[in-house]
Amino acid sequence: MNPQKFEPSTTIPLTTALNEPALPFGRKVGHMKIGPNRPIGKPVKYFATCDCGHKDFYTVEQLREILSRWGGCGTDGCTALNFRDTVWTSPDSLRMQHSLLLVMCPEEVESWWGGTMDDLAELTPEQGYRNLEAYLDDSGLTGKWLSRKDPFLPFMESNVKLGSEPDKMFMRFDRAKLQVEGEILTMKELCRISKLNADQLLIMIYELGTTDDLLYNLLE
Repeated sequence: MNPQKFEPSTTIPLTTALNEPALPFGRKVGHMKIGPNRPIGKPVKYFATCDCGHKDFYTVEQLREILSRWGGCGTDGCTALNFRDTVWTSPDSLRMQHSLLLVMCPEEVESWWGGTMDDLAELTPEQGYRNLEAYLDDSGLTGKWLSRKDPFLPFMESNVKLGSEPDKMFMRFDRAKLQVEGEILTMKELCRISKLNADQLLIMIYELGTTDDLLYNLLE
């Protein structure tokens, strides 16, 4: 006999000792769609579909780990490479992070590193990157992800580190606003225009190196 099934509400409360947030049931995060069903009478597992076509049941812990990577299912042959994995595996990882910070939030980056946080200098992005790279080398910092020691302060000397986790700023890019050809557009609007998700759009912006002619390239 087939197990009973039910249609869950948009969000299923999940109480844990750590009081972690509920899974985004019925919604898509990155390349993963969570839901819509789970069987009754089995260990609690949740059905999810990846953009690569893979479908499976996952535990709460497995799904949270997958969603924290912005990503696809991560199975062998998964073609839904997510933003975090793209940056992690890139030989130009630091340059990619620096470039995106200057596009998305230059006011949060010290001007000596190419941003606009103060008025000390006007540098090209390449000069800013070289200064940042030299600072990290001189400080003896190691790691893959650029982040802030104090998330309430900008990216500036004495407040940056390299670690195994990305800065929260990288996780908020889907809510960022960009100046594109004289207009201020949100990432959400650009995703709708391009039919790309936020992480695909970020990679495209990095590859272009600018938001100039972005709309032309999106609609090409």
